[in-house]
Amino acid sequence: MDFMEAAQTVGADLGTGGQQHAPAGALFLAVLAWRELGDADPVWDQVGLVLLDVQQRLYPEHNVGVEVQAPQDGPRTRAAVAALITRLAEHHHAMAADGTGALPARLDHDAAAQQLRHAAAVLT
Repeated sequence: MDFMEAAQTVGADLGTGGQQHAPAGALFLAVLAWRELGDADPVWDQVGLVLLDVQQRLYPEHNVGVEVQAPQDGPRTRAAVAALITRLAEHHHAMAADGTGALPARLDHDAAAQQLRHAAAVLT
């Protein structure tokens, strides 16, 4: 599957809340983009550090993978990854705001939402 197609599909699933694995899939694709494109521009490293932190704290046991072609760096790819990260931030904001989880978990989701918003802004 093409990276852009995968990013759009996972982003749409994440936006509707229809797929339970969409958040982990979005994170997987964003981390893949960082790993593939990190040598091209140090901006990707700023984003990658945030992604790895969120992954370690909130997705330590989610091994979601999508078989995709390596992304190519460019404005379209950056916009697609930024949109994916923004949707992931919205997901974590909603998790923090729903009030049903324990306070430490809600604080983790809120922190992740803030970090991810910042990472998306760095890419744009």
